[in-house]
Amino acid sequence: MGIFDRFKKDSMLDKGYKLFIQGNHQKALECFNKILEMDPDHVKAWNNKGMVLSELKKYDEALKCFDMTLKLDPSYSNSWLNKGKAFSKLKRFDEALKCYDNALKIDHDNTDAWAAKGNVFGDLKRFDEALKCYDNALKVDHYNYRAWNNKGNLLYHLNRYEESLKCFEKSLKLYSGFPVCWNNKGKVLIQLNHCDEAVNCFNEALKLDSDYYVAYFYKGFALYGLKCYEESINCYEEALKLDPEDTKSWTFKGYSLVKLNHLEEALECFEKVLELDPGNENAKAVKEEILSSKS
Repeated sequence: MGIFDRFKKDSMLDKGYKLFIQGNHQKALECFNKILEMDPDHVKAWNNKGMVLSELKKYDEALKCFDMTLKLDPSYSNSWLNKGKAFSKLKRFDEALKCYDNALKIDHDNTDAWAAKGNVFGDLKRFDEALKCYDNALKVDHYNYRAWNNKGNLLYHLNRYEESLKCFEKSLKLYSGFPVCWNNKGKVLIQLNHCDEAVNCFNEALKLDSDYYVAYFYKGFALYGLKCYEESINCYEEALKLDPEDTKSWTFKGYSLVKLNHLEEALECFEKVLELDPGNENAKAVKEEILSSKS
């Protein structure tokens, strides 16, 4: 292989990765496919193609790419990590854990592998093991803002709200441009009855990502807690523009309308919930209450 061919592949690899980071997945895929046409044994091109396919939710195709990468280079720890993430998305958690273990055998200090392994243990409700994984990630890299967020999220689900809040604050101190963490901090502040501070967190999340419908929902929830019912309705409506089938937003929009005594509009909300989820007992009960109050 000549120097020119090597330079061309390296340039194409760099271009493809930049396109991937920018979210231009189809163009990135074209770059990696071109490299593989020139060199079918190009390890990084197979790995990167798998990463793109994972982002496109083509997990089975992605797994084939990672298998090809690992056939060519079994010591490529990040490809084991990426393969594990694809298995995680497919809810094939045992296979995912084996991949993360393989990544960590090769590189014990792979913080992303520790964090991903922790996520799987969290999904499996093996919380003590999950916390150990996040702590291992943070021992290796105390500045890993994602690991702080993941640990905080787990502590939140364990109702350990004060500890959870400290983790989110550490994450945001390290990287304030993380909308998911602003949302998570807001959620824990609601649980600690600091709804006004929570609203500020959701506003920060929405400044960073104006299409983050979950932040609109929780902002509405915090405003509901502050008895700002009209403002909460506005938030639920923004959430429903982004996800018209979100039954939680329809439900809490309905609750806010009940508080304002707008019973006809509230009834429409709970009927919509039942259209989307016919077995929703809560919506049935509230609907019956509204109908009874009108009769």
